[in-house]
Amino acid sequence: MPQMRQLPYFAHDRSLVQGKVQKNLGGNRRNHTKQQLKTLAMPLYKITVKKQWRSAGQLIEPGMSVQVSTDILGDPILINGGQLVRGAFLHIYGVDLQEMRALNRLVLASERIG
Repeated sequence: MPQMRQLPYFAHDRSLVQGKVQKNLGGNRRNHTKQQLKTLAMPLYKITVKKQWRSAGQLIEPGMSVQVSTDILGDPILINGGQLVRGAFLHIYGVDLQEMRALNRLVLASERIG
């Protein structure tokens, strides 16, 4: 009769594995997941104008800023052609950065704030 191989402890008792996972996540597993969603799923960026730019009969000046949140990790100025940033500046200041050719890192700076 063949001998049965002993299975690792986690194959027998799932609660031991769940306890270890919960301990590695730093406490309450549900709260940790909510925190991850807040910081990773919808990061908040502050987009600020670095230098004065005149083009197409419009003007932007240093200090003008907007806040945008995106579900994609990365710089919102570069992602999807900067359409999120363009829409925010158009809504708040009434200037079209794409028409001004100012939708780039030379003119704009992004900072993750949340």
